Amino acid sequence: MKIYFTIAILFSFGCKKHQEMHPETLTVSSVAEDFKIPKDFVEKIKESAGKESHATPEFIFSPLKVSLYSDQENVLDQSYLHIQLPNGGGKIDLAQFVKGDGSFYLGFPDDQFNQPMTLENIYFISDAPQTTIEGEKYGLGCGKWIELKPKIKELQKNNFLKLNTFSLRYLYVSAGYYLVVQKKGAQYFVSHLNLTDSRYKDKLCSGIFALNK
Repeated sequence: MKIYFTIAILFSFGCKKHQEMHPETLTVSSVAEDFKIPKDFVEKIKESAGKESHATPEFIFSPLKVSLYSDQENVLDQSYLHIQLPNGGGKIDLAQFVKGDGSFYLGFPDDQFNQPMTLENIYFISDAPQTTIEGEKYGLGCGKWIELKPKIKELQKNNFLKLNTFSLRYLYVSAGYYLVVQKKGAQYFVSHLNLTDSRYKDKLCSGIFALNK
């Protein structure tokens, strides 16, 4: 039985080249909900600065661009979309975009990661319980997290993370928080994506915990 919980197995990368097409752009103007950087990640960021660094890290909220793409018809409301989130990032509710059965891709377009800043890391914190579908386990489990730094180059492609809607596989694999960290000197530019689907709150950790309070 395969277990889909490591970065090498959890994420399925597409190899098809994009057709020559331009994405529609959706700009989210509403201010992101309050988001606190988890203490564990603050410590990891300090570690990455090196012991020789005596400068106190400065955290600055920055915008974030996310892409949704499908080469199949009737899966997404729009087949190729860039969603521009404000400073600090924000939430994307897939209920607004996922309309049918099939596969689609989640990505972080590379045109937002430019010099003089460097993309330090992207962390993923799961908001979905691990589940078994047709004998295979999907997801990390509630509150579990991984570093995506080993896949930085793939992260910047529009077809980075291939997701499938059948049996809600996409929900268990991708729902949660993505913390994006860029660096310039002692300054750390931080943004986040909360990826969710409001149609299935009862299947997500945050919804389950809320019901049990």
